[in-house]
Amino acid sequence: MLKNLKYYYRPKNLKDATKILAQGKGKIVPLAGCTTLGLRDNPRVEGVLDIAPLGLNYIKRDGPKIRIGAGTTISQLINSSLIKKVARGFLYRACLSIGTT
Repeated sequence: MLKNLKYYYRPKNLKDATKILAQGKGKIVPLAGCTTLGLRDNPRVEGVLDIAPLGLNYIKRDGPKIRIGAGTTISQLINSSLIKKVARGFLYRACLSIGTT
């Protein structure tokens, strides 16, 4: 539980987001799907930065690599045909055991 939470930020672009995080000096943490955010017990955290509007929810093939954006939800991973094929389905099966999908 984040008992000292005082601030909520929702930047419009990645440049603003990185600036806010840098100025927060560890007191502001990114907020994405919230799978584990509520489990944190860090009294230093005073703010969250919502990355939802930044377009970071993607799954892309980049040559031999797969790029997964920081805002990608577990549900998006589970529903991705690309993820189901990675490492003979290992990543897909791992996603089934995370959080409250």
